[in-house]
Amino acid sequence: MDSTLLRIYMPIRAKRKGKLTFWQKFSPSLSGFLLKEAKASGIEQAIYQRSAGGYLKNKKLVFDLSEMPPSDLPEVVELIDKEDRLREFIAKFKSQITDFRVVIFKTSEVVN
Repeated sequence: MDSTLLRIYMPIRAKRKGKLTFWQKFSPSLSGFLLKEAKASGIEQAIYQRSAGGYLKNKKLVFDLSEMPPSDLPEVVELIDKEDRLREFIAKFKSQITDFRVVIFKTSEVVN
């Protein structure tokens, strides 16, 4: 079965945009929001990956070596589903992810 992989690369400090309710202001993490929306949208699979170190485009190299991670520490939200469903997801949340690198890969499952 062929599927498509969507990856959204962002800094750990990435927050939701727009008007938030009182309670949403306490957990405005963009990665958590995208995971919840992926589940609600019926996306087949979603994973949040926080890195131990790395850099994003035009940013400095950082490592997670302390209790408080650097604000530019990279993280990735990864979604797997059919390409058209992932493109719908991108369109729906374009205003939230427009400042970040978003890539799509065609995949083939080798063991199922």
